[in-house]
Amino acid sequence: MSNDALITQFRHTLTDAGRNPATIRQRIGDITRLARTHNDLLGITTVELRRYLANPVWAPAYRKNTTTSIRQFYRWAHTTEQIDHDPAHDLPAVKVPSRPPLNATPENVVLSAFHAGTLRERAILLLAATMGLRRTEIATLHPTARTGNKLRVLGKNDKTRELTLDTLTLDVLKKLEREQGSDSYYFPGRFGGHVHSATVYKWVKQHLGDQWTLHACRRRAATAGYRANKNVFAVQQFLGHASVATTQIYVNVSEEEVADIAQAASLGNTHYARHIAGLPPQQQPDPNSHATFLRDLASITGRAREFGFEIFIR
Repeated sequence: MSNDALITQFRHTLTDAGRNPATIRQRIGDITRLARTHNDLLGITTVELRRYLANPVWAPAYRKNTTTSIRQFYRWAHTTEQIDHDPAHDLPAVKVPSRPPLNATPENVVLSAFHAGTLRERAILLLAATMGLRRTEIATLHPTARTGNKLRVLGKNDKTRELTLDTLTLDVLKKLEREQGSDSYYFPGRFGGHVHSATVYKWVKQHLGDQWTLHACRRRAATAGYRANKNVFAVQQFLGHASVATTQIYVNVSEEEVADIAQAASLGNTHYARHIAGLPPQQQPDPNSHATFLRDLASITGRAREFGFEIFIR
């Protein structure tokens, strides 16, 4: 069987299994590139696969994704009895070194883009910058995925997660539904179905400028979420990541947040440790100071009303 026929069969298998379209494109693209270097995919050996994957110009993350595609292809070929031995079975695991978090789109850029965008573009921006959706998840989103303020998102590897919509995103989606109806996708294509993920990117990119992307808006959602609850596992579930290591790349932690850890963990917070170190006792806040302030404030505002004045606290 020719390489083209094999790849077509493999694509049909992935499609029949309900794999995400973006995942299918990734797998087929990786195997197609492999086929360009080997005329007979079914005759390839483990040594040849190792040599192919050892390309020195590949980044670890790219090598890992390609290895995953090759493993899946040859597992399928072996399962369907097109080969007697799986040459990818013993391929070594690919380690991807940790890297610092990538920058998130700044608030002023997001707000400026939101102000300049149409209703459709604002919805895309909110789904990325607030709800943390990938552009493929946005492109394929249908009104039937929303029940009240709950949104059901089909992510990578066909994993579904349920998110609770904030009031602004919910309001914008409802407006889209009123304008377009609930039968078509939120972002319908010109000839039926939904728009391509690249179109979603293009619509919003014009308002974000050259430096920032829609995916950087997703990182903005991750960073804001982590700063709100400090729970990286909740952020992982929110973004639909299989590994918390991936989530860590999305979350930007400020220097102040790192510095706060030392202060929170300090033995100097205990009277005994300060005594041993020869330091004076740490001054404790007066538990009655807040109540005293409120009483004084009430007294001042009450006296002001007697003279016809109103005091407003900003």
